[in-house]
Amino acid sequence: MSFFDKFKKRAGSVADAASGVAQNAVKQTKTLASVGRIKIAITTEEDKMKKAYTELGRLFFRDHEAQTEPVMEEYLPWIDKIADAKAQIARLNDEIVKVREEAEKAATEEAEAAVQDVVDETAETVDAVVEDVADTAEEAAEEAAENAEDAAQSVPEEPTVGTLYVDETNFEE
Repeated sequence: MSFFDKFKKRAGSVADAASGVAQNAVKQTKTLASVGRIKIAITTEEDKMKKAYTELGRLFFRDHEAQTEPVMEEYLPWIDKIADAKAQIARLNDEIVKVREEAEKAATEEAEAAVQDVVDETAETVDAVVEDVADTAEEAAEEAAENAEDAAQSVPEEPTVGTLYVDETNFEE
């Protein structure tokens, strides 16, 4: 794989990472918006409770001023409104926890997938580098073998020592 191919691949990986960051930001924004809507609903329920408490206080003060016995039928609707608002607030708080847990779970799964992608990509890169090194080593070995053959062909053969004949006929004693 050439340098430019590796560069293009890496640039693509960076673009994918940037896209992932943007998608993550969108998901976090959606989660925050959901939690925000739920908190507004909680505030609305708290306002209902305050109004009910105020009305209960007004009724109690009226009965106290008039020195009359409280009429529970007048108090019960406001007490029920307070109980309903408290139950609704508890349900909404549970919903916030659920939304946050789901967002955290999704983020964890995405992070694990991203880590696995990086591991896979790194393994592919390492495999490619090992393959390149192996190819280069093989080419170097072939070239060394060719150079050895060329060197062997350029070396003259060793002279053979022939049998030396000595003419003994003209040998003087």
